[in-house]
Amino acid sequence: MAARALNRAVRPLKAAVCHAIRTYRLVGFTSTKWVKTSDGFWMMLDPNQRIDREIVAAGGTWEPALRSIIKAAVKPGEVCIDVGAHKGYVSCLLAQAVGATGRVLAFEPDPRAFEALTINRDRNGFEQIEVFPVALGDKTGHIDLSLTQTLGNTSSFPNYLATAEVMGIIKVKSKTLDSILSENLPYGKQITFIKIDAEGAEPLIFDGMKNALTQHSPLIAMEINFESLKAGGFDLGAIKLQLINAGYSNHFELVYKEVVPGVGVTKLRPIDITQERGLLIETLLTRNDNSRLRIESFFA
Repeated sequence: MAARALNRAVRPLKAAVCHAIRTYRLVGFTSTKWVKTSDGFWMMLDPNQRIDREIVAAGGTWEPALRSIIKAAVKPGEVCIDVGAHKGYVSCLLAQAVGATGRVLAFEPDPRAFEALTINRDRNGFEQIEVFPVALGDKTGHIDLSLTQTLGNTSSFPNYLATAEVMGIIKVKSKTLDSILSENLPYGKQITFIKIDAEGAEPLIFDGMKNALTQHSPLIAMEINFESLKAGGFDLGAIKLQLINAGYSNHFELVYKEVVPGVGVTKLRPIDITQERGLLIETLLTRNDNSRLRIESFFA
């Protein structure tokens, strides 16, 4: 009881200290520049972009819970997939984890983000990252993509926040992951990890990767953006059933408790993905097989 009371008492002070540290780190970040991340790779970051500011404020890191999972679960020589790669932060993390003998397939349909992704890959010499300027979906063709001022909000199904900053609509190529893997996956290589952040297009992407899920049973880290899914006309119950039918019946929320900016603890919490909690949640999806053993430490 005393420990809980003390924790409650110091919580406002800790929040104030964290805010002060994050604010201090942003001092001088007034123009686009190369920033060395806490993991040692470089990224060209723009102070006008929200995610870029968050990386700098956190001391050169981003999505710390996902970062923890990647470092624990991904091994050298494996193949990983980054869907909605943005500027390549997660792709670079995956490249470090798989090493020179592994591969990372990174997909980014926004031409602005794709350019930054390519620049960041080349600066770090990550030849194991192969980039694709396409949107993944349930069929081959073209789709409309709403470009937003904030790169991370670009979507085929912009939610109410993204709609307010749409700059225009372009057509981009769309392919299924299964069709791409049939041409680009080296013989004998196993896909062990897939990260998906597609701003509401996730159900379509799952329809186009059924073979990959059946053959490889990868861990899947997926952002669920409830408002974007609604904008696309998708039902949460149907999405849950879609995942279960694909063999992914274990759904967890990635929970990160920050001690100071850039330092914290990651845990996995079982969830029902049909229950909305805010705008979005970060999830991890697994089968009941050996892939789960890679993340057992996060249940302790």
